[in-house]
Amino acid sequence: RAELQTTMWTAAGLVRDGDTLQAAADSIAGCVPALDGTTAAYEDANLLEVARVVVTAALAREESRGAHFRSDRPHRDPAFDRHLSWVRKGTLAC
Repeated sequence: RAELQTTMWTAAGLVRDGDTLQAAADSIAGCVPALDGTTAAYEDANLLEVARVVVTAALAREESRGAHFRSDRPHRDPAFDRHLSWVRKGTLAC
């Protein structure tokens, strides 16, 4: 959990860039939560899912908007004047 928190703050914090976001996406892509029936394990699985959504959305929105600044794309882009949606594929085995 601590490693995921560090990765997310470093890569998807207030100041972001495409290369660091991609490295974070690659880093968490292979993570598989160990669901051992404990509350902590399910919390970790949820944190991992949220991290994937945040990183995917941040990579897709190639602009700076609101409080989130893309250092590699510092200006707003009217092409991104829309909402991003996430649809989960599959189910989490419980």
